[in-house]
Amino acid sequence: MTGADVQEAAAALSPERRAVVELIAGERDESREEPGSRLKPVPPLTSPSRPRKPTSSERTLDNGLRVVVVRKRGVPLVEVRLRVPFLSAKPKHSARATVLSDTVLSGTDRYDRAGLAAAVQALGGDLTAGVDADRLLLGGNAIATNLAPLLAILADDAHNCALSGRRGHA
Repeated sequence: MTGADVQEAAAALSPERRAVVELIAGERDESREEPGSRLKPVPPLTSPSRPRKPTSSERTLDNGLRVVVVRKRGVPLVEVRLRVPFLSAKPKHSARATVLSDTVLSGTDRYDRAGLAAAVQALGGDLTAGVDADRLLLGGNAIATNLAPLLAILADDAHNCALSGRRGHA
């Protein structure tokens, strides 16, 4: 069976119908094969290249926020993670933490939930929120040239998140 045979069979089907094409190995009719249609062998693997260590720097701001920046040349994306210590032994803490992580991206004074999503998507990015036993995590990514607007949206959400119709602070 050649590519032309599959195309011929597909052309006979109406656009409303779906089909499963099953290729069954059998004798080959080489007279119907197109020139050069034989499979070529896969080239051998090359030796692995040594990965380059990305450059990084770390700084603690006056407000105590530790900032770690890792740069890898050739990667056109930025990723941002804000990790907030969130450990507590109180019985209701786990439930409250889960509710917070589920609602922290529901909007701000500037954006409702859909507006927040649209603003981040316009940057070619994404925002996420999560929680585990030790920390609350706000994270996001975007095209590298959009780092400043992504940070502005993340800061707006962290300071002005909408919680159950009331404004709150994460």
